[in-house]
Amino acid sequence: MSKSSTTFSELEDGWSYRMRLRIRQLVTIEPDEMRALFWSFAYFFALLCSYYIIRPMRDEMGIAGGIDKLQWMFSGTFLVMLAAVPLFGWVAKRFPVPRYIGITTSHGRSHTELMQIMRTEDLDFVQFTYNIGNRVVEDTLLPLAADRGMATLINRPFQRGALFRKVKGKALPEWAKEFDCQSWGQFFLKFVVSHPAVTCVIPATSKVHHMTDNMAVNFGKLPSPSMRKRMLQYFTSLKKATKQDFSQSSRIVWFCRSCLESNCPL
Repeated sequence: MSKSSTTFSELEDGWSYRMRLRIRQLVTIEPDEMRALFWSFAYFFALLCSYYIIRPMRDEMGIAGGIDKLQWMFSGTFLVMLAAVPLFGWVAKRFPVPRYIGITTSHGRSHTELMQIMRTEDLDFVQFTYNIGNRVVEDTLLPLAADRGMATLINRPFQRGALFRKVKGKALPEWAKEFDCQSWGQFFLKFVVSHPAVTCVIPATSKVHHMTDNMAVNFGKLPSPSMRKRMLQYFTSLKKATKQDFSQSSRIVWFCRSCLESNCPL
């Protein structure tokens, strides 16, 4: 008995493994999404099956009652639906779908008004800008949202691409692997989502490979508070180095321009 059970279990595992492989050949799907995919497929399959089973039965019942009476069956169907639609509308109104009310901004100059509204209105969520290069909301909007029990949606996590320009040509630190970070995009996003008052981040992109890289932030570890400080220190040091390099480059350009004007100070 034990041997038979084990054999059946092994066969079942082998079948499910082959099925997952075949599905992944058609669509990109993670292992933890298999259950949701199965139930959604089963729901639509059952819905369509019921439709295509009941419809022929209805037609056969109408024909069995006499073709001359078929018009009455369709008229009856029309009248029933005419009564059912208002009833459905009443039920939908009686048990409404949950709605969420929020307010959004992407400009720092609107934060004062946003804070005023957050203090006086019962909002479900607020949306504003927050990233490793722009952290002014850490002392204002984020703690206020946490105190008021409001969800937060973070826009412009890459500062409209400015963060990538600041780290261009710079290597991602090795210690970023400690929180499963593989790219600068993930570095910036994980800094945002690891804040305890952040609910969701909405990076904008038009490229599929950027979206795939962004979605990887949903998996793996998030940086701890001490790691967030380390990330900030590292990013700040890169900014300082960039300013210094720019200053030196400007000096070289000035000398070259002086040479061109035959007024070299050297």
